Amino acid sequence: MYKLTYLLIALLLLACVDDELDLTPQACFTFVYEGELIWEQYVVFTNCSENANAYLWDFGDSTTSTEENPEHHYTEDGEYIVELTAFGKSVNDTFKDTVLVNWTQIDKPNIYIYPETTIDIFVELLFPLGGHIIRSEPEYGDGWSVSVNETGLINNSYNYLFYEAVQPDVWQYDKGWCVKQESLQVFFEANMKAYNFSDNEISDFTEYWIPLLDGYKYFCIYPQTNDIINKVIDLRLSKAPDNVGRLFYGIIGSNEFSEILEADIFAFSRDGFTVMEWGVFRK
Repeated sequence: MYKLTYLLIALLLLACVDDELDLTPQACFTFVYEGELIWEQYVVFTNCSENANAYLWDFGDSTTSTEENPEHHYTEDGEYIVELTAFGKSVNDTFKDTVLVNWTQIDKPNIYIYPETTIDIFVELLFPLGGHIIRSEPEYGDGWSVSVNETGLINNSYNYLFYEAVQPDVWQYDKGWCVKQESLQVFFEANMKAYNFSDNEISDFTEYWIPLLDGYKYFCIYPQTNDIINKVIDLRLSKAPDNVGRLFYGIIGSNEFSEILEADIFAFSRDGFTVMEWGVFRK
């Protein structure tokens, strides 16, 4: 009888210990960037902590919050270390991540669509880190529902889908090229050709952008391709292409030459149903 009683007590104590272990908090959060205007630096935090009953946020700009899922407005661009402390019964846990507060505007991305036969297709742009379209042609609405023939003509009217958007500045500025202003035409023609853009696509780019790139002796040019762009602006089509080539140039004017680690170039494949896109952001 006594042995049975001690066994039951021992089991209850073990259950309590297990219960305490289960209640050990684990701090966790994710975030996206939001803002109706390019200069509004809002960050929306989603709390994914476990076994916690109270929270303390330190946003890295001398402000705090005890909300579970706060939205924070940063007043200045910068790099902020955000810390979340999740409190349990008697212990707590912390989690940190870096928030880069800055926006860029992507100017005049053109999306070229080349199906193998005429198709009706729905094209959508998503912003996983936050952001939104500010202008488009044809009108974007909730997405483009268009008919495209094998030459790439859209709705019998457009050679490409055009949009401009704002989104977080999380682009790469480590690799690229520094080019004299008077050499930009030759540079872009050769560079885009190396990425496997067509003559018409290159002509669209240079005719629009070369006249706008002036006022500086040099331009530092930083390429962004599929892996980087997809994390910021996700391009989705209702019929999956065989190949997609996306290239954004980050362009910074300067009156002095800068040594930049040269970027590698990998030509986009254009076999089968192909989608190509180019765009620019300037700083």
